[in-house]
Amino acid sequence: MAMNKINAPQLVQPHYLDKFAKSDGRNTAASNQHSSPAAPGQTARGSEQVQISEQAHKLAQMKRTLESGRAALARVDDLREDRIAEARQRLSSGYYESAEVRSHIAGRLDQVFEAMDAL
Repeated sequence: MAMNKINAPQLVQPHYLDKFAKSDGRNTAASNQHSSPAAPGQTARGSEQVQISEQAHKLAQMKRTLESGRAALARVDDLREDRIAEARQRLSSGYYESAEVRSHIAGRLDQVFEAMDAL
């Protein structure tokens, strides 16, 4: 199998996380009011409340961490041309198609999936 670039799908799609997080990802109540707003500490009559699950909070935190990492990566100037050349050579020689490499990658993916299940 010939590959000329590696495309890894995101583990958590941003549009799913956006469903759970607005601004800081810690919104615990939203109201749909047709009357005047309630006094502080009180719920307005006819309002609806939404509780965000702990899993949603964790996903929102993961999104913030991911975005922070991407921003830091964008600031990195060093592309490590030697590593890129080595990876290209390995791709063209079929190194990544060996059983040993596939087994190693499968093990790493298993770790990622277990970590996601723990959320």
